Amino acid sequence: FAGICDPAIDALTEKIAQAQTREDLVATAHTLDRAIMAGHYMIPLYYAGQDFVAYKKRIRRPTVTPLYGAVLETWWDDETKE
Repeated sequence: FAGICDPAIDALTEKIAQAQTREDLVATAHTLDRAIMAGHYMIPLYYAGQDFVAYKKRIRRPTVTPLYGAVLETWWDDETKE
């Protein structure tokens, strides 16, 4: 089973569920998003027939994708593109 074992992320998801105002909900959701993005987690989508990958603008990948799908090990961080 895929999952994240991080007490900070667990606390943020609890805080989202208990939000009393929209402002609190949005602020906590943004914090959760930043925490998840910082962790570099991969969420498997089994049997989708295609690859879905979210990444930052400065991450570069080869122009040609192999027939067997994206190979994340061939991607690189281009710090000049922010």
